[in-house]
Amino acid sequence: MLRVVLQMVLSIALTVAAQLVLRRRQPPDQRERRWNGATWGAAVYAFGPLSMLGFFWVVRAPGWRGALLALAYGVASAFVILAVMVGIDAALEAALGPSTWR
Repeated sequence: MLRVVLQMVLSIALTVAAQLVLRRRQPPDQRERRWNGATWGAAVYAFGPLSMLGFFWVVRAPGWRGALLALAYGVASAFVILAVMVGIDAALEAALGPSTWR
């Protein structure tokens, strides 16, 4: 049960942390295009790390290059967040032993 709750919390917390860091580094023209608070919260809650795809898509530069970069950054950042979550879960399993809920 602890591992499930921890993964749920990490899914949201790591994604929000990554997006907050990225939001602070955005130039003014990208800040105007980003999600409002309600949309941002709903996307993070519903999709977790996969909301990074939408996050980068919304603030992308125009044209094909911007679209391809947005998709690449979104996939890469979602992968990094998911990898961190898997690493934390593996460390927790090593520390506490395997789950008996299988």
